[in-house]
Amino acid sequence: MRRNWLRPLPRPIIIPGVVTLVTLGDVRSLIERNLTTRCRQRAAWSYVARRLAEAARDGGDTKRVAVPLRMVLLVEGVECRPQAMLRSFPFSALRY
Repeated sequence: MRRNWLRPLPRPIIIPGVVTLVTLGDVRSLIERNLTTRCRQRAAWSYVARRLAEAARDGGDTKRVAVPLRMVLLVEGVECRPQAMLRSFPFSALRY
């Protein structure tokens, strides 16, 4: 089955001054290009990588990637935060 790396995360994850992770592909690049082999072999990162592959392959919930990813980043001391969600304003509720 073909993997869909373009699937968006529930909310972008910002690593200030480094990267904003928007899609599963962004997370994949972070893991493959920025982590050492030794780091990728740690249990926490292996878990994130497995959830990432499942979400890309099976269309599973991307929260199963985003939540553990944020937890691993925070445990490793990497500042990260979800991008604020813009709420759509119900303009139809305005009375002129």
